[in-house]
Amino acid sequence: GDAGEGTRTDGPFLFLGTVVAHKGPDLVVRAWRQLPAGPGLRVHGSVVDGALLLGHPAGGLLDRAGTRAALDGARALVVGSRWHENAPLVVLEARARGCPVIAPRLGGLPELIEPGVDGWLVPPDDVDALAQAMAEALHTRLVPRPPPTADQMIDRTEAVYRQVLAGRGLP
Repeated sequence: GDAGEGTRTDGPFLFLGTVVAHKGPDLVVRAWRQLPAGPGLRVHGSVVDGALLLGHPAGGLLDRAGTRAALDGARALVVGSRWHENAPLVVLEARARGCPVIAPRLGGLPELIEPGVDGWLVPPDDVDALAQAMAEALHTRLVPRPPPTADQMIDRTEAVYRQVLAGRGLP
């Protein structure tokens, strides 16, 4: 929808997640530091390994309303994951709030993010590519598609089952 459209283009980048190595907060901070002065970086989540913040300040965990407000005001959600994420809820929540997502081309993330529509996909563990995508987000306004509804997911699942059954010659 139009949640946050007035502030999105000048808002900060946002990292939402546990501060642990496999979530890549250090990659996000390092990439952000390559950008020209201007947009901030807000980090929120449970801090397990503070050294991964490289001295960057972190806010605590956000409740549901806080998460929505942060996504509404963000320029983009930046996911730095080093591991194969399946379908992180934060990415679906960002799309539902109209917040573009910058994430690695890893695990299930490419199924959730259509480049140029929902955000940007970058090679995993690549600080320079992450910084380049963040730089593009400085001057590119994307409006992600909302995630599929439950009814749409049911229809898609039923269609897959029908294909499988048809392929086996079953009714």
